[in-house]
Amino acid sequence: MLEYDEELQPLVLSAGRPKGSARPKKTVYLQVHNNRVSDIVSIETNDFTQVEITLSYRVRFVGEDKEKWFAVANYTKLLSDHMRSKIRREAMTHNVEEFYRNAVDIIRNVVLGAQDDAGERPMTTFEENNMQIYDVEILQVNLVDPQIAALLGEAQKESITQVVQLARARRNLETIKQTEQYRREEKDAQDQTRQHDVALCKAGIKDDLAVELDRCNASQTKRTAEVKVEEENHKLNDIRLAIQKATHGQAIELKRAEAQLTYEHLMAEARAMKEKMTAVTPQLVAALQGFSDKITLQALATSLSPFGMIDMMRGKSMIGSFKRLLAGSTLADALPEAPVVSSDDGGNGRHPQPRR
Repeated sequence: MLEYDEELQPLVLSAGRPKGSARPKKTVYLQVHNNRVSDIVSIETNDFTQVEITLSYRVRFVGEDKEKWFAVANYTKLLSDHMRSKIRREAMTHNVEEFYRNAVDIIRNVVLGAQDDAGERPMTTFEENNMQIYDVEILQVNLVDPQIAALLGEAQKESITQVVQLARARRNLETIKQTEQYRREEKDAQDQTRQHDVALCKAGIKDDLAVELDRCNASQTKRTAEVKVEEENHKLNDIRLAIQKATHGQAIELKRAEAQLTYEHLMAEARAMKEKMTAVTPQLVAALQGFSDKITLQALATSLSPFGMIDMMRGKSMIGSFKRLLAGSTLADALPEAPVVSSDDGGNGRHPQPRR
């Protein structure tokens, strides 16, 4: 409510497009949210081409100081003049083709600011009345010269054709890349399968080798044990041989000792016999010999008396019979020569008398 001495102070806004002072609009109300301000901006590129841009700004008033919102009587003129200046300055850095192709991005970067890494824009805030432009819409971009517009249209068509061709070629290239990628992946999968098979084969061979190695180790261990057993047996045999050798040596020594004793005993007997034989005199030997011969002759006479009678009957001497029986002995040498019996005796069987 107003006091009795207060009255509404109108705002004077620039109306129409482009914004200007020719048709001002007065109002006592201020739309602080979702306010929209439209304008047409005429710019010139660096190749001296005229371009008209139809814009629609989204505006709001921010801050706690609400009286500051009314500090500028014609905020639409302030907004349009400031944005026109910035857009025209930026347009002078581009040619018409580049600006026409990228008009939306160029204008949004000028009005709202460039995007940061998070994709946010700083937006434009006026310090005079805390007015903030939080969005802008580029409604139309028109070339003032129709011939340039036609040429640019042809260029755009050609560019679009090239873009379409490039897009088609890019799609074909992507298709080929994806196809080849799938083929490579298929080859990789096959290689992985082969590698897996090879790894399994190697693992199987390794297991077989391990089993064979264990078998060889077991066989070697068995052979080592057998060799040890053989060595122990050889040692036992050596011990047995040593024992046998020692026993045999002891037996030999024992036999040698026995033989030595026997030899000594025989030698003692021989010495005793020698001593006994030394005691026998030649006269005793002759007497014994004569006695022996006598006994022998008596035994022969007794034994051979029949044979002697037979010889005498045949005309042979008894002495000859004795010599034949005692041939090779001492008695045969002691006998005298046998007399010769003559055949003239008439066969009476008598012996002639020996000559004296």
